[in-house]
Amino acid sequence: MLLAYNTHNQLVYAKHAVKEARYECPHCRSRLVLKKGLVKMPHFSHLGQSSHFCNKGESLEHYNLKYELATRLSYIGYRVQIEPYIAECYQYPDLIINGRIAIEIQLSKMTLAHIKKRSHGLLSSGYKLIWIVPDPGYDKATNIVKLTKYERTFIDIKSKQLVVWNLSEKQLYIYQIYHFLGGNRFVAYKTKLTIKGFGFIFNQSNLVHCVPEMKLSEHTIQQYLNRCRCKHSVKEESLSVIYNLRLSEYWVCKALGFIYPEQLYIQSHPIYWQLQLIYMLVKKPQELNQFNKKIVFNYFYNSENNHLAIVNELIAKFKKSYDEIECNNVQI
Repeated sequence: MLLAYNTHNQLVYAKHAVKEARYECPHCRSRLVLKKGLVKMPHFSHLGQSSHFCNKGESLEHYNLKYELATRLSYIGYRVQIEPYIAECYQYPDLIINGRIAIEIQLSKMTLAHIKKRSHGLLSSGYKLIWIVPDPGYDKATNIVKLTKYERTFIDIKSKQLVVWNLSEKQLYIYQIYHFLGGNRFVAYKTKLTIKGFGFIFNQSNLVHCVPEMKLSEHTIQQYLNRCRCKHSVKEESLSVIYNLRLSEYWVCKALGFIYPEQLYIQSHPIYWQLQLIYMLVKKPQELNQFNKKIVFNYFYNSENNHLAIVNELIAKFKKSYDEIECNNVQI
């Protein structure tokens, strides 16, 4: 904990505190002990083995980043609160900016349930929320960033942005996400995030990007089919459609693999859902309204999307794309 009340009811930073003074927790008002040494960062700790919810352990990297952000944002005119208590959701985020923007730094892994709970609490209390997480790494040559299901949770789906901290460079970056290619591969553009650049993030409304559609390479599609084959199962759903509709893998690689902007919301691989959709359009058109049950969605911390509307848009776009290609194997 970085802040505590002194006997004059003034908030004091741990780095400015003295051991002889008495301090209280700003959240539960219980007694705190100042811990300041040559190795550990200055911080306050609850006296004894307290079970208070406001006990908050964090790494030196977390501490330094939080304090540096608070200092720099304050310097350029923002009103910054460090670890304020938000009574509406019983939380105390790392930083609150101008009373309306919450910044949470998460450099260690936690459960998805915990992410959802913390995000929902702050969002439902009326705050705009920005997560800062470790930089997953980026391939400049291909503009590909690989994000696990856990890492992609922190994408601000309204702006399609991900804010990260590069530990080795001691630098903040922001990814502008454009496409999800399936698996863990996202097309994105990575730029350095300056302190002044936070002003744009703080004030932007939902961004509308004109993202062009694209198509997976034939090599990428063949790799997906090879992975399906390695499962050695007659029930493998993608291969089952190819067999039942008598499609060739050559045709699948040539004709499918459309990447629409809506794919960002869909965890299911584009080849998987496009094969499933072809099958329903050919064999079970009367059950097309059940197609959404075939889809698995990505989860984002501030997602408010209508899944059914996304699926219907995918169906309409796919049918249009499909009608524009020559198809000798299947007619929809």
